[in-house]
Amino acid sequence: MKTEPLARSADLIVDSIGDELLVYDTSSSRAHSLNAVVAAVWKACDGTRSPEQIAAHTGLDPAAVELALDNLAEIELISGHKRTGISRRSALRRITVGAAGLTVGAAAAGGVAAALPVIRSITAPTAAKAVSNCTAVFNKCTLTTDCCSGHCSGDGFCRSSPAVGSGQPCDGVNQCEIGSQCVCPHDSCASTSYYCSPTG
Repeated sequence: MKTEPLARSADLIVDSIGDELLVYDTSSSRAHSLNAVVAAVWKACDGTRSPEQIAAHTGLDPAAVELALDNLAEIELISGHKRTGISRRSALRRITVGAAGLTVGAAAAGGVAAALPVIRSITAPTAAKAVSNCTAVFNKCTLTTDCCSGHCSGDGFCRSSPAVGSGQPCDGVNQCEIGSQCVCPHDSCASTSYYCSPTG
């Protein structure tokens, strides 16, 4: 049975910064910054869409989608994708040829180079502390005052942006404030149906 690309959710902390995503893999202590192109592809990997359908869904060039999927598979953020081995140069050449038809916001605003997927990865220190003795983003916290950013999320990790309060919409990741979790009250939910709800 053929499987389609599926975004991983276990052992990840996800934080949005504009159109980009910061993804921290707690199992490997690796942090990944996904530009808008890769973020759009990763969000579209629901296990039902083929690479071609992901390209149609996101409005991205198929070559950019191929490269993004290969890169996401390499850092183990998706499953169900057999790498194509497309090179960045080959993807750029294919996108350049079809540039006249690009309609994606990122490509239209920033040219062909902006339509390429970019992932930056680092190994995060497990006990990083700032000079002020506060805890850096993606490290464990108990109180908001523990975090240099001032944002301690419901999963007990410092975030770069405020945690979402109880009763507020969330995107299915552990972004809710301490004492609440992101849940869907229905049997079948779209991503817009999730809300922070008190635990226990």
